[in-house]
Amino acid sequence: MKKHTLLLGILISLFFACSSDDEDSTPNNNPVGTYTLTSAKTAVPIDSNANGTFDDTELMNNVDCIPKIILKADNTFVIDDFSIYQSASWGNGNVSIDPVICEQYSTFNGSYSITDGSLIFTTGQESIIYTISENKITRTGQESYFTSSTASNPSTISVTYTYTK
Repeated sequence: MKKHTLLLGILISLFFACSSDDEDSTPNNNPVGTYTLTSAKTAVPIDSNANGTFDDTELMNNVDCIPKIILKADNTFVIDDFSIYQSASWGNGNVSIDPVICEQYSTFNGSYSITDGSLIFTTGQESIIYTISENKITRTGQESYFTSSTASNPSTISVTYTYTK
């Protein structure tokens, strides 16, 4: 019995010795830093490189821009304004799809706040809500892309943008 009591005492001591009362080190407690766009995933496959196969869900595979979000200690931000899109041309009843491209524009800034995992960017009267978790910032939006070679118009599909610190 003494052996079991001693073993139980050691296990309890190890549990408390290994637990930590330190603050969580996720960006929700310290979000300050630079986040780079590392993924732009579509909900359904598209032909992002215009090779005739609709098998790609990662738009970043075929673009060369690297937009960033910078969160500053004074609760202000700087975001690179950009657009990832796919052009097409119509002629003789056919649609010709171009490869997906990315264009970076200017930057915009404002203030930010974090509430329950939501990262809220405010610029003047407008607010944009992202999600922040661990070292990632994400946002899902609706975008227009061609999802098949027989489509005469683009489809509206979900795209999830992920920035990594």
